[in-house]
Amino acid sequence: ATLPPLAPNSDLDLKEVPAWLKEVLQKKLKSLRPVQAQLLPILLAGLNAIAVVPSSPGEEALMYLLLAAMQACDQHALTEEEPGPTALVLADSQEACTSITSTAQKLFQRSGKDSLRVANLSGGGSRAEKLREMSDQGAHVVVATPKRLHDLASKYQVSCLRVTLLVVDGIDRMEAEALQQLGDWIRPERHTVLLSRSWSPQLRELSAELCLKGGLPVKVEMRS
Repeated sequence: ATLPPLAPNSDLDLKEVPAWLKEVLQKKLKSLRPVQAQLLPILLAGLNAIAVVPSSPGEEALMYLLLAAMQACDQHALTEEEPGPTALVLADSQEACTSITSTAQKLFQRSGKDSLRVANLSGGGSRAEKLREMSDQGAHVVVATPKRLHDLASKYQVSCLRVTLLVVDGIDRMEAEALQQLGDWIRPERHTVLLSRSWSPQLRELSAELCLKGGLPVKVEMRS
């Protein structure tokens, strides 16, 4: 699939998007970087994507967090019985997770009655401390390193059953086996977004496997 990049001030069909999120999107359209102009229409079209970019994990977080917010607002509310997350963001380091969580918090402050929440379950601290990041009603977006998320999910302390968006930011720095197992625990018809600083036959094979049920990813590549 090929979609044209968005030009500044593009007119998007945002009829079903909450007013607060529509305002953020329209403001963002005025200052899109080249990779964002390529990636955003792919994400809004509901296609899986792999972005090969020279930036570090977390630098393009706003793009997929906007998508996470759109999907969260389109689902029924979180409850103690169904605490989420609806979006799972995997990053390669605690520092990247902290950066992505900060971006999400700033975005979700605008969510008003939608009251979107993010939890950072990355490494550092005990398992109990990390789980306290989730409120009684859970979190719409969980950010974690693959190892910590695997640890929590394998013990049924975090459920992946409501995840409709899987983001792997820095896939080139992660172990394929852990990602494959986590992918098996998430609904197969999910929307998948992958970001990498490099591209290889191994990553091509892994990305195809992670996106298998939702269709092969559209590849966007920006060179440094």
